[in-house]
Amino acid sequence: MIKWQSITGKLILAFTAIAAASVALTAFLVNRATAAEFGTYLGHVGTMGQMMGSMTPIAPGTPEASFLGQVRSAYWLGGGLGVALGLVLAFVAARQIAHPLARLSAAAHRMAAGHLEERVSISSHDEVGDLAMAFNTMASSLERQDKARRQLMVDISHELRTPL
Repeated sequence: MIKWQSITGKLILAFTAIAAASVALTAFLVNRATAAEFGTYLGHVGTMGQMMGSMTPIAPGTPEASFLGQVRSAYWLGGGLGVALGLVLAFVAARQIAHPLARLSAAAHRMAAGHLEERVSISSHDEVGDLAMAFNTMASSLERQDKARRQLMVDISHELRTPL
C-alpha cells in the first residue's frame, strides 16, 4: 500500500496532477478554439457531402481548413502550456525533495568538522523526515559520548595527579 506522505506517494500525486492538468488544459483549449469555428463548419456541411465522393484534399481558405488549423493551433498551445506547467510542477516537486536533503547534507558536513551540537529541523513525515530524525538521534548520541569521554579524561587525569 502506498503511503501518500512518502516521497513515492508525493511523486505519484505530482505526476498524476501534471497529466490531469495537461489533459484538462488541452481539452479546454480545443473546445474553446473549435467553438467559434464549428458553426461556420456546420454551415458548410452541404458542400462537404459533394466532396465525400472524391478524395480531394481540403482546399486552403475553406471552413474545413480553418477548422483544422484552429484545432492544430489549440493542440500545440495546449501541449506547450502543458509542458510549461509540467516543468513548474516538476521543479516544485524536485525542490521539495532536494531542499531537505541538502540541509541534511550540510549538517552532516558540519558535524564531521566537529560541531556535534548540530541538529536539523524535521519538516516532513516521509522518508526524508525519518532520515532527519535518525540524524538528530545520532547527533545526540555522539554528543553524549563525547561529553562522557571528556569527563572520563578529566577524571583519569585527576586520579593520576592525586597521590593515594
